[in-house]
Amino acid sequence: MPDDTESASPAPATRAEAAPAAAEEPPAAVAGRTEAAPAAPARAASAPTAEETSTTRAPAAGMPDLSVDLDDPAALAVSPTVLSVPAPLMARFERARRNSSSNTELVLDALRAHLAELPRLVADARRPAAADASEPFPWRTSTQRRTAAAKVRRVQLPIRPLAGELQVIDTLVGWVQQQLGAGPRSLGGRITRSEVVVAALDAHLPADRPRGRRPKA
Repeated sequence: MPDDTESASPAPATRAEAAPAAAEEPPAAVAGRTEAAPAAPARAASAPTAEETSTTRAPAAGMPDLSVDLDDPAALAVSPTVLSVPAPLMARFERARRNSSSNTELVLDALRAHLAELPRLVADARRPAAADASEPFPWRTSTQRRTAAAKVRRVQLPIRPLAGELQVIDTLVGWVQQQLGAGPRSLGGRITRSEVVVAALDAHLPADRPRGRRPKA
């Protein structure tokens, strides 16, 4: 019987002879490939770009971009601002103010604590008061309810935020505006700084205690 192993041996020998041709490639070409390999790791170890070292932060899901440039000297300028708040809310504010360092600090605490809730809080404040079940147009404020709302006295609440902080407040106002779709032609008009701050303070400040009742010891 013929030996299959011997008859098949010439073909592998031919391939084996071809292999050294690649191994004898000029050293320069081999060295070129060896130096090119570290290119990817070198990029990973490169110095961070200005974008990577910026003070910006990615906004949470559904939240606006509140990133600021901490290296901007203009952001450190004090920007005195006056807000308009209902007198009953101001009374609550003044009581809570005793435990806070400033008006500004208390306002920023309220916004910080209810950041994600601001659109809902403003929408609830704008929602018409409960009307009679037979009222066919509950969205439009009646003359009586409009007159009652006008009787609520409003007072000024001065704050002294930094320009950067005021920029963040205005970003929140624009975000609430976008979420609610409130425009100049809507019944409530455009969203204002005071409206957003009032909604946050109303949710943040302790409620009034009923008169004539003392808290239990």
